[in-house]
Amino acid sequence: MVHPVPATDPSSAENVDANAGAHAVIKSRRSFTIKEKRELLESIRIISSSGVSVRQACTIVGLPHQYFYHFKKVVSVANELENVNDVFVHFKVNGSTRKIHPGRPSVLASVRDNLTQFIAGTRTRGIQVSSRMVRHEASRLLPNFMTKTLSAREKAVNRFIKQMGLTHRSATHTAQKSHHETKTESQHFIEMMRDKVADMDPALILNMDQTPILFSFHAAKTLEKKGTKTIHVRASTCDTKRVTLAVTCDANGGMLPPLLIFKGAANGCIAREFGMYPEG
Repeated sequence: MVHPVPATDPSSAENVDANAGAHAVIKSRRSFTIKEKRELLESIRIISSSGVSVRQACTIVGLPHQYFYHFKKVVSVANELENVNDVFVHFKVNGSTRKIHPGRPSVLASVRDNLTQFIAGTRTRGIQVSSRMVRHEASRLLPNFMTKTLSAREKAVNRFIKQMGLTHRSATHTAQKSHHETKTESQHFIEMMRDKVADMDPALILNMDQTPILFSFHAAKTLEKKGTKTIHVRASTCDTKRVTLAVTCDANGGMLPPLLIFKGAANGCIAREFGMYPEG
């Protein structure tokens, strides 16, 4: 279905109806996202394929025909950026993006390749990357960068991170091994479990997971490409001082009471202290 859009002059931020005289009407300029531009171009292509001229097709969808050629150029550049053979795509070329201009050159442009390799290599190993780590690496690569104030360095790194299409994301999966190392084993385990529970009552299918609480601290966020749904990070293997929380659920979605596991001696201080609390 073709949805008409309001027509405006692309050369100015606001349009004034000159024929309105003293009661001139000011119209706000309409801005289009990359997604909307693609949809409009596709609608015009479909309409013009039936023998209608491009100008007439633009009129049908409510788009000034001069917008059509500008949109084609922008979408062409966006398509090229999607297919570029680079570690990071500097622009988000889908969704709500409206502009793909790179902006002014970064002060870190001379070490761009080194920083992208540092970020990509560290994330490939599943290790968290923070803007502070990028700032320290930039200072190592550019000694003159250290002469700037802390505020200037932070702003420069934040602009560089944004230009590279990166954002801070919370980890969704934490493990001591890279997910690439356990992918095959995980697939085999899933296939085995499907065969085992195929004819079982869902209420009798229990799944328990354990997680540490508060004793070991890890960075909650890391730099990752925008739009990434799964964020893998690695945890420390040397800190064993922790309380273990065991959480169990069944295949129907029911939850069992949580279980806290403390490391301690029988009849020790933990047993004596918790003995004073009521059950449940």
